[in-house]
Amino acid sequence: MYLTLPLQDVFTNTLYLQSCLLLCVLVSALETVTSKYGDTIEIPCNNGRVVEAEVTFVKWKYDKDGNILVKHRDQNATVSNDVNYKNRVSIKDFSLVITQVAMADQRTFTCMVVVEEDILEYPVQLAIYTIKITTNVDVDEETGLSTTTSTLEYTAVKGDIDAKFTCQVQHIKSANMDSSPLVFTVNYPTEKVNLQVVSQGPFKEGDNVTLKCTADGNPPPSSYNFYINGEEKTVDSSTYTLTNVTRENTGEYKCSLVDNEDIVASVPITVEYLDVVLSSTGKIVKKLGESLEMTVDVKASGTPQTSWKKGNAKLNSLPKFDKLTYSDSGVYECIVSMAGLKKTQTFELVVEGSPVIKNLIKERGEGMTKVLKCAAEGFPKPTVQWSVNGSNVESASEHGKVTYSLTIVPNGNLTVSCTVSNVLGSDSKSINVSARNDQTILAVGIVVGLMLAVLAIGLAYWLYMKKFRQGSWKTGEKEDGSAEESKKLEENQSQKADM
Repeated sequence: MYLTLPLQDVFTNTLYLQSCLLLCVLVSALETVTSKYGDTIEIPCNNGRVVEAEVTFVKWKYDKDGNILVKHRDQNATVSNDVNYKNRVSIKDFSLVITQVAMADQRTFTCMVVVEEDILEYPVQLAIYTIKITTNVDVDEETGLSTTTSTLEYTAVKGDIDAKFTCQVQHIKSANMDSSPLVFTVNYPTEKVNLQVVSQGPFKEGDNVTLKCTADGNPPPSSYNFYINGEEKTVDSSTYTLTNVTRENTGEYKCSLVDNEDIVASVPITVEYLDVVLSSTGKIVKKLGESLEMTVDVKASGTPQTSWKKGNAKLNSLPKFDKLTYSDSGVYECIVSMAGLKKTQTFELVVEGSPVIKNLIKERGEGMTKVLKCAAEGFPKPTVQWSVNGSNVESASEHGKVTYSLTIVPNGNLTVSCTVSNVLGSDSKSINVSARNDQTILAVGIVVGLMLAVLAIGLAYWLYMKKFRQGSWKTGEKEDGSAEESKKLEENQSQKADM
């Protein structure tokens, strides 16, 4: 079967074939240089055939849009910010120098040269190998014995750490022979760094925080750049310690290689803080019946917990007093805690008032003595003054209350006064005291009262019976019993009524 194409299609296919042939010729003619992994390679511009006097501008680039460096006549070269080559390239007599060649560098590099009014481009293909084996055979002319030497050139990678290399000899007249294994130290450049916080958090103001930067290269770097609050610090160590940190030290910290700032790692650090301010602290003196409201201002990096205590007793809420009493006096504590931080603020509340006598009573003492008790309230604790002499005893003062006891032996009827006073005022009350035994009088009174009660009960009973027995008789009704019995009943009632 034959395929017939239109003239236009034949013309198009012919052009395509010619283009393809031209491209194949160019590719086959492309200059190629080779290098081993990890070496330094020098790529010439136009195979070194560039006349410096004719060149006004040279530019190296790779692939389609990758710019590496630019050099103008009589000026130093300017290296681009391309992360692939920023820290690994330089120019030497128009040749491009690349250090630490990697497999990713196996690509086409182009030298673009501006000569007078013309622009020339010279592409170069870079090929990277890793393994090269060279074998040499030396034959002894006298014995005819041969000595074979095999040399392995190998570019190691990180994965070859602890790898064992052996050489095997094979001969048709004997069994295979293996050499003893060799383990080589594999050095490789750092590709990644890691920054960690060595100190245990959470961190609070005043703590020390140690940072440690590590790299995956072998050998590891001996120095690093640490970025502290935006400032670069180069240290000959893998650690850096922040001392006595404050809340201003909260932020992101970084470390990088000294010779390559693009290989960088970061870590955030938070410094916890807690500020507690009471509306009043120290000793607070208030008058009885006044009001008091406390406020607390808490500033913290997180959510704090707040509790209150009065002495050893816990309170349910912030102290607030609409009308102060003596029992409100005491030492109050505000405890605020958060993330390992704890702040305590205290104040002492003192409630003052002029003294008031709440009660004045008398009690029988031993023998003929009488005990007078004067109970008062007030703060500062009032002093007492009795109008008579005696043995005075003072009770312990609590919540502004105190009781004074006076023991006396009265010779007759007395009026005794109790006067209490402090710097804010005074109060006084009096009580009558008799020399008689009040308890005996009380007992006699009780007996007389009981006798009067019995007489009253007897009189009430007699009146009741009298009214009941008088009764009344109805006429025209049939009566039980004889006429004689009725007559005796009337006589008996008449006699009782006369009594």
